[in-house]
Amino acid sequence: MKKILAVLLCTFCEAIFAGSYLSGNEIYENLISGSEDLAAPVAEFVAVKTAIQNSSYLMLEAAHISNIEREKYFTSAVSNFLKLNLST
Repeated sequence: MKKILAVLLCTFCEAIFAGSYLSGNEIYENLISGSEDLAAPVAEFVAVKTAIQNSSYLMLEAAHISNIEREKYFTSAVSNFLKLNLST
């Protein structure tokens, strides 16, 4: 049985999706950010992705509010992550 944890961090000027699920003793992480986000640089996400085993990272062509600037892609990524992990 998988336990799903999904966190959507949205503030007035920020939208970053960090979703995770637990399967046995493994944690899977999904990160999304904008390629031009000065407040949350790509290098930081790459470092987090590298540090967390079983993680994925999607960089959208966007600035600081990728969920609005690239709504279709952001929503699709979040939906796919949740569907994949809720299906079993």
